[in-house]
Amino acid sequence: MSAYVFQNRSLISLVYFLMALSLLWIYPRLGWGQADAPVYYTVQPGDTLSDISLRIYKDGTRWREIYEANKAQIRDPRALRVGWKLKIPNLAEQPGREPAVPQAPSEAGKTELEVAEVEPMPPSVPRPGLLPPVVSSPANELPEPPPVRPEGDNHRIVFVTAGEYPPFTGEDLPQQGMLTEVVRTTFESMGYDVGFAFRGWQHGFKAAQEGRFAGTYPHVIDREHLTHFFYSKPLFNLLIRGFVDKDKPFRFERLRDLSGRVVCRPDGEDLYDLQPLLVNDHITLQTPKTMRACFDLLMRGKVDVVSVNEFAGQGALHEAGLTERVCMLDNAVSIDTVHLLFPKRIPQSEGLMNRFDQALTGLEAQGALQDIHSRHLKHYYDRFGVPPAYCSGNPRSDSPLAQRR
Repeated sequence: MSAYVFQNRSLISLVYFLMALSLLWIYPRLGWGQADAPVYYTVQPGDTLSDISLRIYKDGTRWREIYEANKAQIRDPRALRVGWKLKIPNLAEQPGREPAVPQAPSEAGKTELEVAEVEPMPPSVPRPGLLPPVVSSPANELPEPPPVRPEGDNHRIVFVTAGEYPPFTGEDLPQQGMLTEVVRTTFESMGYDVGFAFRGWQHGFKAAQEGRFAGTYPHVIDREHLTHFFYSKPLFNLLIRGFVDKDKPFRFERLRDLSGRVVCRPDGEDLYDLQPLLVNDHITLQTPKTMRACFDLLMRGKVDVVSVNEFAGQGALHEAGLTERVCMLDNAVSIDTVHLLFPKRIPQSEGLMNRFDQALTGLEAQGALQDIHSRHLKHYYDRFGVPPAYCSGNPRSDSPLAQRR
């Protein structure tokens, strides 16, 4: 009898075990209990909230949802720290698994600041992404010309650019600016008849995105705009420099040399290159409305360095009459590349960009691009005077700043 009871109990235990095992298999597949399970993303070197939003939601404009879900951790939405785990809201995805991220080359052995310094630097050229929403054009505004129009054996092609941004673009500049001449010379070598329209940043960018022009320039890489544009090879390397009081110079070789200092950059300009210092509170940031205000603060001893692109800084110093009272740090804070953007709305854009890149490479090999750059830089320096002296008085030959002399 006891053996019979023992066998029954063993059988019942086996049944319960099999039932529990089946529930473990069915439970996750039905999604029970998973509604509140969070999804996390680990911040990678070079990430911005817009990048993460574009990668996860396929929509870069939803970055604010991520920011709002992580406000306790993110003090400044423009400054993310590598390694942070960010909660991703409003996403039906397998719980506990991180969204995939691109595989980056190994950076073993480098500190966080060193890894950040090898990432692409952010834009300091005025960016459409930083401007207010574009309003509809006035009803009486003239229609834009078509971007590409056949004319016999040649083709008419029209680009839009900023109205006044020396030395790059400007209706009153020689050849309408350095990069206008680069674009014109390259397309003429391809057999095109090239035209240019000069507009404000907002209007020109919107018109190009809608396909009303064959392209727009000069723009730095903005990952949010990769959805709408193809980017050409770099047309020019733009240095982001540090300007300091001539009587208060300091040694600057790497980004971390700014630690403990007060840095000024006008409101609205990107802070990507300063991000490694901002997230750890290694610097104090001042963001007045204008560049002139930054230099006023520098002269009053309220900030230690003004970090802006080389031409904007020199122009502001020239207008304020402060060129002789300021020196430039011997190394660039960061480097931007400026590009010609081709709208993806136009079916021929990718092929046109590839041919443009090939022609540009040919002109570069011939030395034609260097000749164009040199002529326009000479005109720029003649107009605004010589740049401020280097703080050391004798920059190293491999310094990025030396490339402009």
